[in-house]
Order: sequence, then structure tokens, then C-alpha cells
Amino acid sequence: MTSSVSISRRVRDRYRELVVAACGLGALAATVASGGTVGLDRLLYDLALAGHHALGANQRSSEPVAVVAIDRATLDAPELRDIPRVFMGPAFTTMLDATVGAGATAVGFDVIFAYDSTRFDPKLEAPFRAALERHGEKVVLGRSAQTAPALPILLAAPDDAIGFLELPRDPDGVSRRVPAALATDQGPVPTMTERLLARAGRAMPAEVRLAPAWHLETMPTYALIDVTRCAAAGDRGALERAFAGKVVLVGTTLAEEDRRLAPSRFIAPPASTPRTESGAVACRLERQGASDPDTETIPGVFIHAAAVESVLAGRLIEPAPSGLVAGLSGAAGTAGALIAIAAAPAVTVAALAAGVLALVLGSAGLLAAGLWLPTALAALALPVAAGIAYAIRFMVEERRRRWIQRVFGHYLAATVVDQLAAAEAPPTLGGERREVTVMFADLSGFTALSGRIPPQALMETTNRYLVLIAEEVERTGGYVDKFIGDAVMAIWGAPVANPRHAQSAVRATLAIGARMAEERTAALTRGDDGFWVKMGVNSGPAIVGNVGSPKRLAYTVVGETVNLAARFESLPGDYGCLIVIGAATAAALDGAYPVCELDFIKVKGKAEPVKVYEPFAATNGVVSDYCQGFARGLAAYRARRFGEAQQLWLGLVYPGIVDPKKRASEGAAVATPNRAMAARATVFLTEPPPVGWRGEWVRESK
Repeated sequence: MTSSVSISRRVRDRYRELVVAACGLGALAATVASGGTVGLDRLLYDLALAGHHALGANQRSSEPVAVVAIDRATLDAPELRDIPRVFMGPAFTTMLDATVGAGATAVGFDVIFAYDSTRFDPKLEAPFRAALERHGEKVVLGRSAQTAPALPILLAAPDDAIGFLELPRDPDGVSRRVPAALATDQGPVPTMTERLLARAGRAMPAEVRLAPAWHLETMPTYALIDVTRCAAAGDRGALERAFAGKVVLVGTTLAEEDRRLAPSRFIAPPASTPRTESGAVACRLERQGASDPDTETIPGVFIHAAAVESVLAGRLIEPAPSGLVAGLSGAAGTAGALIAIAAAPAVTVAALAAGVLALVLGSAGLLAAGLWLPTALAALALPVAAGIAYAIRFMVEERRRRWIQRVFGHYLAATVVDQLAAAEAPPTLGGERREVTVMFADLSGFTALSGRIPPQALMETTNRYLVLIAEEVERTGGYVDKFIGDAVMAIWGAPVANPRHAQSAVRATLAIGARMAEERTAALTRGDDGFWVKMGVNSGPAIVGNVGSPKRLAYTVVGETVNLAARFESLPGDYGCLIVIGAATAAALDGAYPVCELDFIKVKGKAEPVKVYEPFAATNGVVSDYCQGFARGLAAYRARRFGEAQQLWLGLVYPGIVDPKKRASEGAAVATPNRAMAARATVFLTEPPPVGWRGEWVRESK
């Protein structure tokens, strides 16, 4: 049992490190299991290419590939519009002779010549077969896994002049990769791209990943009819400018045939080139625009052309090693968890956003340098790990907060406990200046009672009265700063600010007085003595905060305001009342409770005398008469008319609470403020105060 508790405690103490490590390992494992890439990586890949284009990386240093388009203009041309495509061998013958004659290094047909036209006329395909035999070392014919060129065409072409046209699509339907070979039941077979590059004298890697920073249809593209017309016109210069030293691909660019999504899908296509001719014209070899600018798709021939161009221009993209991808995700998961564990929510959100942006931009930058580093899983790992870590942190810290509140709530005020539980950092020494009200309350009769009852009973009785005081303090929003033996120190206005701190404090003291009278009466009825209480209250500026040593702190309040409140606590015994408050407290009540000025007193440690007051619970005729009469007595007293003051005070009926025990034992002679002041006036009748006396009473003891 002890061992399991110890392990649980160690886990709880080290939960931050464990969560960070678990998030990092989880992100790494998820990346390995997924193969390193997800759909978002492919989207970010295409967006990065569009970003490169927008930033100006859209100019080719060379154009080693050209496309001859079987487009609508070609099919509608007067020379060809009445000829089915399967009988267009003469046009292909002219084009092949023209491009090879102009210096093309290779010519590939993204067309499958599957129809055997010799069944209608043996002479129809004869020129084309002858051209294939003449240029066999430069020609590549296309086929698919299911469809091959017709036998006469196959016999005319060399054995190595056949390339497969299939293009793989990624799961999102985009063709980003062109392999050098396709896997079949008979083994790997070369693709059109591989055969063309072999004809051009270049080796192809196992796979070419397309990463164009331009729309693929910006590649030099010419209509088939324009090539044949230039050949018929004998304009060798135009043909050489278009095809010399280039690999040429021939394919359809019709809007309804063989369309593909390319990684350049987010880049705007070039403008289309309208044609207005009505008949055969002379050589006009102009580059074509987009085949269908209203769609994201492009003709499949441009995918093959882009792969050939990537190899010839040296723009090859290498995928990052799988270990690097997994490691990056693991690091991102670790970082996300670490940030969430250590930082505040606002800082966490900002850091995560910056991290995700850095990963995306970093991947885009590496792509421009020829390395594809998929970062989607790492970018996802950051917020996911942060969310998991923050949730665990919340659960652990919330449990810790509740534990702190439960344990320390027995020793500190709930407001201070809440501050400790919510703090991100441990409390430190120091404080701030605030306006507060401070109360000291002392139980009277403790010493006498302690000699008559057992210690256990004494403690139980003392605690019952202290609980009574603490309940009223906290009910009015105060903070019990400390219990000092049989005394209580309380604060209003700190830790929680309270603009009516003086009113709250006086309301608490009056409620304490009423309950004390009830408890005292009940104790006397039982034959016990119980306790009585004296309370001193003062308001003003003070320093509130943590005092003590770095290893042992106490939240408290210090300053002259506190010192005066402590001096006032002993005054009720001199005047026979429950509560004495300072002038600042009386002024701050703002009429909420009636107050009666008691005296002008010089307390120990204070150079100048201060006025003290007694508050009452409610305004009524008795209280008003008493306060007015007491004030008249004070005026006579301070004017040295001591006999008049004595008579005025003795004629008053005290409306405050009197100790039930003293009232029972002393009757009408029980001490009250008016009788205490009358007794002092009586003394001054025979022993007048010195000349220059201003009415102050000097109290020698604390």
C-alpha cells in the first residue's frame, strides 16, 4: 500500500514531464503509423507552389519541352474537318517529319494508335509507318495496360519505342507523381516519360514529383494544324525556333478528353488564344493559351511534359526521409505540450499559431530548395498535444487547487486561499498600500475562567466564542488575519477590495456584540460565566501583503492604522462599552450607523490625541437623545465646567449593550460611557487639569 501511494505521488509530482514525453511519443507514433503524410500535406504542397508563383518564382530559365496539341482548331481546320481522327496518319507524318527535321531530340505520342486503318485502305498508314521507321530512334508511342497500338504500327516502331501512358493519382485526385515504370503481372514496364528521357539521353529517377511554380499550360504549345501548315509552307526557321533541341509531346487538349488535376491547380492559367480563320492559311506558328481556362483540370499530356521538363531542367523534388518527418512531428508534439504546461493560455495560443505558421512556411521554403518535408502532422501535433496537455494540466491543477482550498481553508481566509490556488507563481514577500479597516477583538474573562475549568473545556468554550466572531467577520466580507490567543484581528478591504470596508466592519462588530450578549445570557442561565468582548476599530491607509521570511510567509496588514486599532481595543474597558472606533471609521460610515463621540484621547505611542467614537446599531429617539446629551456633556467638560458635565452625563439613559453579568451584579451602577465620563468630571472638580488642557485624556497603558 505504501509503495503504491509513493508511486502515485511520484507520478503526480512529475506529471508535467510525463505528459510532455507522452505527447511527443504519441505524435511520433501517429506519424509513423500514417506513413508520414495526410491529405493536408498535399493541399499545403499545392498552395506552396501557388505561393512561389505569387512571389515571382514563375519564370523558366529554359524551355526544353514543347507540346503539339490536337485541339479544336486542328479538328475544325478545313484540311482535317472531314477526316476522322483514325485516318489522320498523313497529318501526324507531316508533323513528325517537321519536328524531327527542325531538331527535336525526341517525339512522344500521348495518343494510342489502336485502330488498324489498313483494313479500309492499306495505303492510309503507309506514310506514317515509313516515318516511324525513319525516326524510330527518336519516337515513343503511347499505350495503356489494356490497349496497345495496332499491329502494323507496332511493327514499324522499334521495340524500345513504346511507353505506358497511365498516370497515378494521389488520394485527392491530383497527379503529382510520374513513375519511371509501372508494375504489371509481367514485371515493371517503362512509362512514356522514361522512354522519352531515354531518347533524349537522360536517365529518369524512379519517380518524378512535379513542383511547378507556373501553370503547366504555359509550356510552349502549338496546334497540330499550325505545325503541318508551316511544314507545307517550308518555313523551317519557324519550326526550328519552336522545336530545335526540345522533347516534343503530341496529345489532345480538348475540353472533354483526358483531363487531369495538376499541382499547379491554384495558379491562374494563361489566357486562351482565339482563332478567327475561315480557311487554310500560311505558316502561323503561335503559342497556344489555356485549353479550357474555366476549369482547374489540364490535358494529361502536360503531366508527361512537366515530368520530362523537371528532369531536363534539373528541378527534381526529393521527399524528406521518413525518420525526419516522424522526428519533426514528435518534436512538435513535445513543444506543444511543453508550451501548454508552462505558459498562460494567451501565450500558448500565440506560440502555437507562430509554430504552425513556421512549419508551413518552412516546408514551403524547403520545397523551393528541392526538398519536400510534409509538416501537416507536425502542425496538427502542436495544437492537439497542447490541448491534451492543457486538459491534463487543468485537471491536475484543479485537483491541486481544491486540495489547497480544503487544507488551507482551515487556516486562511477563503479569498487568500483562492489567490494561492490561482497563482501561477509562489507568493513572495512584499505588499501594496490600500485603504482598509482593521478590528481587534479581545475576549474578557479568559484569565479568570482559565483558573476554574479544565483546559479542554476552556479551549472548547474559547473556540465557540472565536467562531462566533469569525463568522460575523466573514459574513460581512472581512478577513480573519489571525487568532492571538483569546483575541482576533480582522481586516476589511483586503485581500478583496471593498469600498465600504468601514461600514462592513462596524456592521460586523455590532452583530458580534448582539450575539455575545445572547451567549453571555445563555451561559449565565446555565450557571456558567462565558466571555464578554472588547473591540477596537480603525480605518485608514496600510500596507497589505506577505510579511515574514522567504520560507514562511503570512498575509497581513501593517501600519499606523493597525497600531491605532490595537490601542482602541483596550478602550471599551475604560468606558464600559463594547466598541470603540476611530475618527476615520466614523467619517467613513457616511450616516449608515449613528455614532457618538466618546473622548479626545492620547494613546501610548501617539504624539497627538485622537477622537474616539462609539457606534450604535440603529437610529431611534433614545439613541439620538443620548448622543445629543453626551455631546453637550463633552462641550461642558472641555470648557472646564465639570459640575455641569457631570450632571448632564448622569442624566442620560445609555442605549447600548451592557455586559449581562455586570448588569446583574452591579445593577443601576453598572459602568457605561456616560457614567465613566461623569466619574472623571467628578475627579476634575477637586483636582482640575493643568492650564492649557484641551480636553484630552492621557492613557498611560496600552
